[in-house]
Amino acid sequence: MTWSLPFKHITILLGMIIFSLAPAALWSGAITPVLDERNVTQTIQTLSYANSKDALFSGSANMSSSIAGGGYWGAWSTPDGLFSFDPATTRNVILNSAVDASSVASGGLHAKLDKTGLKYKGRSFGAAAGAGITEKEVGTNNRNWYSYSAPGFRSTATCRYNESSTFNLIGCSTNDVGDSLCFAGGSLQDGSTPVPDPLNPVYWGYSMHDLFAWGLKYDNETKKFLISMTAGAVAGSTDSDPWSFSSLNQTQCTLDVTPKLFDVVVNSTNKIVQVTEQEDQVEWPDYGDSVMDMISTWLWHFTVVDGQGGGSQLGHALRLNINALQQNSPGTQNNLTQITMQGIQDSLVSIFDDISIQLLATRYAGNSTAPTKDVQATVALVAIRLGSLKYVTAVVVVNSLITVVYIIESIRTRVWSGISSFDITDVKGVILSTLKGASDETTIDLLHHAATEARALDGLSVRIQVSPGDTEGSAGMALLEPVIAASYKEARALGGIGLCDFRPRERDDADTAGM
Repeated sequence: MTWSLPFKHITILLGMIIFSLAPAALWSGAITPVLDERNVTQTIQTLSYANSKDALFSGSANMSSSIAGGGYWGAWSTPDGLFSFDPATTRNVILNSAVDASSVASGGLHAKLDKTGLKYKGRSFGAAAGAGITEKEVGTNNRNWYSYSAPGFRSTATCRYNESSTFNLIGCSTNDVGDSLCFAGGSLQDGSTPVPDPLNPVYWGYSMHDLFAWGLKYDNETKKFLISMTAGAVAGSTDSDPWSFSSLNQTQCTLDVTPKLFDVVVNSTNKIVQVTEQEDQVEWPDYGDSVMDMISTWLWHFTVVDGQGGGSQLGHALRLNINALQQNSPGTQNNLTQITMQGIQDSLVSIFDDISIQLLATRYAGNSTAPTKDVQATVALVAIRLGSLKYVTAVVVVNSLITVVYIIESIRTRVWSGISSFDITDVKGVILSTLKGASDETTIDLLHHAATEARALDGLSVRIQVSPGDTEGSAGMALLEPVIAASYKEARALGGIGLCDFRPRERDDADTAGM
């Protein structure tokens, strides 16, 4: 490329060069492999209560396969985790999960309480208990994610202080070494007695500050849990203890339960499970009350088997979540009551959800009858796609334009049979073309260029021979003489290159210049 060309010619030439680079870039985008996914429909097995409402739990389990020390309700250790109908077996991991309940309620991650390595994003709502267990073969090893709809129970907690609450620690005494011993008794917010009656167990602690208890019952008519809480230390106590449960004392909560359908998405790549509630409400299932009665039993055991030396573990779980919520809610120190109630509510629904999952998974681990249900799932399989649609479209358009231009030129040149044999790299062709069509100024410029190229060859002398036919008569010869003369002067100025021996030659000789 020479920069001595006219500007418009340079612009056209640069445009052609840039355009010639575009097809390669477009082809690169059109054929580059890109990771994609392909959705298919597949039948999967999920854990479900949907069989007989009778013998849902330990009565339908294979107790002979229970591990030693599994207790009356049995416990089963599998590669997927430890599962039991006994609340004491998994109580600690459920309470640990409740410690972070408020962050989970706002969309945080929390572990699925087994060995599958999965995590829930936000609340689990007791759904997807079979993820990583019965659903581990979904889409074999090349799945990206899968989704399905599953029934479950949505729990909603509402808590408030009630200074007139009659559920309290009663009959308290101090033994010989100063330990505090109490019973829990009284009535719930509707005036009824807690079920099961918590008067039987003894609440023990090194001091009254260690004691915390709740009483509850499930009402199968209203589908609600009623929960009342009491503590050994009351607000304003002179015996100050930063870990006392005085902020929980006289708290009453209602846990409403609603059957719902949930959309479950299990991401097999990052091992995250997300459960989303559908808007439509479903009918109360025939097994619903049996499940709620079992959850009620678990909630009761969480308080009566609470080792309270050094502080109630149940009370600590509630307090830790409240403390974390306070730290993450700046500017709310003037509304500690609201923060406390919110922390308790979040912990309650977390415990409810985790118990629901544990019961479902234990039904499968204990080999109970018909613990699974077939559902249709959308499975996204990992796939490889060549290129992107936008690049493929661009390649088609560009190649179509090139093809159209090619066809037009082939027609115009009669398939290139009538194309000129002019060779721009041949000095002879340049000179003859100037004689036949160029202006004086253009001819001199071209001859000047030829002389310059010749000089680069170190001392080359150019001899020009022109036949009469090349100049189209005397007019052409008259034009050529001043052109050659001017070019000769230009060449001499460049350093010793001569254009000489301008003379006509016979027509039967070669019709081109010699050098």
